[in-house]
Amino acid sequence: MQNQNKIVNKKQVDVAEQLRKAVALLGPKWKDKEITFNVSLDEKYFYGDEELLFQVWVNLIDNAIKYSGDNCKIDIFVKRLNDKSVAVSISDNGIGIEEKKL
Repeated sequence: MQNQNKIVNKKQVDVAEQLRKAVALLGPKWKDKEITFNVSLDEKYFYGDEELLFQVWVNLIDNAIKYSGDNCKIDIFVKRLNDKSVAVSISDNGIGIEEKKL
């Protein structure tokens, strides 16, 4: 994501819609673990590579599911920071990442 300025396939991307699709795509994984989602997905757009961004959301949500126990909750929030920036937060109550691996 740090190299967005080098990506040539940029267009306006509906971040909230992509996150909804990623959650739906991973449905079998989170339904098996009875995970619930707490979401606040204001309609926010970002100018970037649609496919790359979708893969980022799938990877982050998949990791949140993978490292959460059964009957847990995953929070997903989208908020506009300014005209050019959108903040996306995906958090869980899983085991976390060791400090040295961060």
